[in-house]
Amino acid sequence: MGGAAFTNIKNEADVERVRVDSQNEEAHQVCFSKRHNGLFKKAIELSSLCGVEIVVIFSPADKVFSFGHPSVEWVVDRFLAGNRHRQPSPTESHREAAVRELNW
Repeated sequence: MGGAAFTNIKNEADVERVRVDSQNEEAHQVCFSKRHNGLFKKAIELSSLCGVEIVVIFSPADKVFSFGHPSVEWVVDRFLAGNRHRQPSPTESHREAAVRELNW
């Protein structure tokens, strides 16, 4: 199995993907249950640091786990509609309001 390089805010790590088949499905479930909180934490960091809308949906064994900013439904609906205009984040809106106030 080959490794794939991923970059996060701390360092680069090689991650090997686990092939899902009937013999290691249970191992895959255990691995996911240990790591899904970390995956969602990284999604939150990416969303707040870069000011992006993000959605992560994963369904092992018909049990859905999801994270979305500002919400899963909002991001999915926007994606399906082909709407490419970005909604300003609350931080951006607050910053813009403060700049306008200072300019008065």
